[in-house]
Amino acid sequence: MKFRKILGTFIIAAGIVSYASGQSLLLQWNFDEASSGTEPTIDHGIEPTVDGRFFQDATRTADTPAGFSTGALDVTASLNANVLANNSHPDVDSLDGKLDNLGSFTLTTWVNMQADPAANQRILRGGSNAGFGIRVVTPPSGDLSASNFGLTLDLLGGGVPLDTAVGAADEWVFLAFTFDASLGSEQVKLFSGDVATAISQLAAADTAVSDTGVLDDNFAAGRHPGVSNRGVPAFLDDVRVYAGAADAAFLEDVRLANIPEPGSVVALFGAAAGILVVLRRRARR
Repeated sequence: MKFRKILGTFIIAAGIVSYASGQSLLLQWNFDEASSGTEPTIDHGIEPTVDGRFFQDATRTADTPAGFSTGALDVTASLNANVLANNSHPDVDSLDGKLDNLGSFTLTTWVNMQADPAANQRILRGGSNAGFGIRVVTPPSGDLSASNFGLTLDLLGGGVPLDTAVGAADEWVFLAFTFDASLGSEQVKLFSGDVATAISQLAAADTAVSDTGVLDDNFAAGRHPGVSNRGVPAFLDDVRVYAGAADAAFLEDVRLANIPEPGSVVALFGAAAGILVVLRRRARR
């Protein structure tokens, strides 16, 4: 366990260097403060940072993608369980506009369905009449289930459906939506991967929406913050919002941040060893 924590810390630090030249990380909740319990999850995004608070019996689970990170979010206790930002609760910090009026963004998370979801349940959601989120919908074919569900990107209170389905029945699946209003078509794209499979684009769709508007409500992981009983019976991990629409190569780096490839691990330890050698030489001078 100590080895994993040290390796994880080094990988996160390496990731910060990689992401510095790409998309801007607005918000990140990775739930790694503990393997259980309801300690607030730290926002690793830009200022103002907004720690996520646990509500309605939300808790953590030690079941994480590839078992690599410390904890994940468990919202299976009720359809109202969630982690929240910008609530009227006095202990919850304000988003202060950092998720407002985004003309392009990237939204990523890991999902592990523990039971069959229902249409209109939210995996992530910010705002009621503005903002954005990921909504479960009926799949293009077959019955809606944990192994066969459709997805819509909510934008400004409406939805942009993608003509595809994914499955995450008791397994971890990585989901990424991108939105770029500057494109002439296919402004919305859906990418997916899993613990053993690299990122690929599943679908794309057109939308006339030009930006996300002003977030008029809370941002929540696990449910719709303004509508009761719209949560998913799932585990979630590593929720991220970036400014800018990422490409598949960038998204693959995000996926691997939770499950580093063996080659990446070797390379990282090689880099770490090099840094230690330099430090030791300086210490001898």
